[in-house]
Amino acid sequence: MDIFIKSFNRPYYLDRCIESIVKNIYNGEYSIIILDDGTQQKYLDKIKSKYENISILKSEYYDSKVKKINDFIEQGTEINNMVIPAAFWKKSIKSSKENYILVLEDDFWITERIDLTETIEIMRQHEMPFMKLFYFNNHRFLCGKIKNVNNKISSLKPEFKISSPFIVKNVILKNKFRSFSILQRLGIVNYNIKFDYYTLYSVAGAIYTKQYYDVLWENSHDIVNEELQLCNAYDDYYKNKKRSLIGFFSTDVVNTSFSSSATNMFSHINLNVYQYNHELNESWYNGKFNPMKGYPKDIDDSEIVGVLNDSKIVKIEEWKKWKSFFLKQYTDIGISNE
Repeated sequence: MDIFIKSFNRPYYLDRCIESIVKNIYNGEYSIIILDDGTQQKYLDKIKSKYENISILKSEYYDSKVKKINDFIEQGTEINNMVIPAAFWKKSIKSSKENYILVLEDDFWITERIDLTETIEIMRQHEMPFMKLFYFNNHRFLCGKIKNVNNKISSLKPEFKISSPFIVKNVILKNKFRSFSILQRLGIVNYNIKFDYYTLYSVAGAIYTKQYYDVLWENSHDIVNEELQLCNAYDDYYKNKKRSLIGFFSTDVVNTSFSSSATNMFSHINLNVYQYNHELNESWYNGKFNPMKGYPKDIDDSEIVGVLNDSKIVKIEEWKKWKSFFLKQYTDIGISNE
């Protein structure tokens, strides 16, 4: 299996992600491929020296993004036009020769032991196009009939209250002519019905058959379009619903961070994430910041505060406000960080 990690300017989380893979995935062969889009070379060199067998690929925007970040840190030059490297991700993953792939973000980490051979064999036997490793432990993202395969893995036969492809794709997912918004205001539908269709889709934190991952990206024109990918997933389900089963671990075996972001900033909070990540990156590079502190949960706040205590630019109270606001966007829709 190939494990792809999408990475951008947070080597401390990339380190945590890779270490969690090495600790937890066993009984099977795999390769780790980093798809990097702007992490300084010295940081990548440190990662490579620690994990010699990984491969690192760089996007076509790599050099320009590294320069933009360095210019901001050194001169305060405004950062703009940071293009999402969708074509790079798509092309790199499409080139895999493996039948199964695991896709992670750099701020994801594996929390439990995963028997790779057993997991892939279950996917084969049950013809599962993908296996969710992460869904915030929220069954709102699992819509259908669930059956235990073993004490760790379950299968799910998707079932939806609304199944018409036209209505699902054009009204619920695409909101054409603001039709879904109108129905929502009239009290005819609830916004949360959209979550039902995430049963069929994960942007990352899942094992996919190579074929299914390619289906998700059909007609994408090399841009990230989550609505289109959901529609592609629904089309595939509708064509194959007689045999369609989704796999998932009965409890999340992957977790993610709410302590950091690669790009998210809020106008009412005085925290620039590029400066924030620079402080953590440098401290990690110099061996003063341990990203595994707090594992298998997120990095301990005390570890981050210890770095920010020495910062002349990033204020601890502003970071705490940022983290609280960032997390609230998820808890408001029923997603917990526990």
